[in-house]
Amino acid sequence: MCRYLVMKNDPCCSDRDDQIIFNGLFFYLAYAAVPNVSRMPVWITEGAIITALLHIGPVEFLYYWFHRALHHHFLYSRYHSHHHASIVTEPIT
Repeated sequence: MCRYLVMKNDPCCSDRDDQIIFNGLFFYLAYAAVPNVSRMPVWITEGAIITALLHIGPVEFLYYWFHRALHHHFLYSRYHSHHHASIVTEPIT
């Protein structure tokens, strides 16, 4: 019931698709505006492996502990409770 009330009072909670559309449009315009971007490689295996290792290692570690800190009663009641009350529990909420 709480999530319904939050969504009813905050209509932006149901319009999260706008961010996806904006990102697609932004990258399309950046691709068209940056010279020689079409000659850049789309996939490099070594870069993908390094990116995956960096994401699995420090990024996930820091995200986990930052999110745990947001569940402390001081931060949760002031900031993080809206995220859990939303029907869209994505990092952007």
